[in-house]
Amino acid sequence: MLPQYEKLPERVVAAKAIKNDPNAFLLQRLTAYMTQIDDFFIDKNRTENERRANLFAFPSRGEVGEANRVDGITEADYERVQPKIKAVAAAARTTTNSIYIIDYHKRNFLYASENPMLAPIGLKDMGYALYLNYVPKEEQAMLLEINRAGFEEFSRIDVSEKMDFVISYDFHFIQNGRSRMVNHRLTPLALNSMGQLWLALASFSLSPRKHFGNVRMWRATEHGNGIVGNRDVREYSLVNGKWHTCAPISLSDTEQALLMMSAQGYTTEEIASRLFRSVDTMKYHRKKLFRKLGVESISEALATVMSSNVM
Repeated sequence: MLPQYEKLPERVVAAKAIKNDPNAFLLQRLTAYMTQIDDFFIDKNRTENERRANLFAFPSRGEVGEANRVDGITEADYERVQPKIKAVAAAARTTTNSIYIIDYHKRNFLYASENPMLAPIGLKDMGYALYLNYVPKEEQAMLLEINRAGFEEFSRIDVSEKMDFVISYDFHFIQNGRSRMVNHRLTPLALNSMGQLWLALASFSLSPRKHFGNVRMWRATEHGNGIVGNRDVREYSLVNGKWHTCAPISLSDTEQALLMMSAQGYTTEEIASRLFRSVDTMKYHRKKLFRKLGVESISEALATVMSSNVM
């Protein structure tokens, strides 16, 4: 059985024949332009005729620019980033997530941690073949769309702010016959002299969400007290191919306490007792919290606040 597509409003740009069948929608788009690893890399000059030839491509809001094909990187540049690569390798030893570095100049992975729980052995040598070999075909087309839209949006960000941005999305990963939902995040590690993304730090972690997609981008900022927050939060709609600015999420003290205690393993009854509230009151706050975050379970709520640095 194919995985469920994320819940989205009615389509406004796709063909009517597949409006109510998102899996067919993705399969049609896959047929249109998913053939090889090189499809992940976008040329500067994609003509309007080429765009129109793909019936299922979203209309562009302008030229993509240099996109994610990066030139002009020298061996001296690679020498200069060695300390960053060593720092990433050290950090990878402290987490169960799969960590790797994408090199958009050589179009491969410059580094990859070995975590057989989330990614296959030999990830570094596999490179972009990872997505072709382990991601369902219905979702490979989605990854291409996120890739295109993400770089198009990234090109509009001021160079002085680019290093602060993070993009996050969910998709299924099939390994040893098992399908798991994973969360994928990328953030810049190095830019070239023109401000284009050269190296990106990427990570895999298990996702509690039920539907793939959930594409978000935000600017991570560190406050004076050392607490990391975010701003400039935006979501990408796989329906109309547009980024939408998100209103900041504000949680009440009760909602924050509910999340923190849930993360510690307390039940609703135990939380109610510790907050001197009735069980029905805590259930009300939990439903209100779910509506505010657009989730259906406490695990999804925790994942959302953690990924968005809401608390």
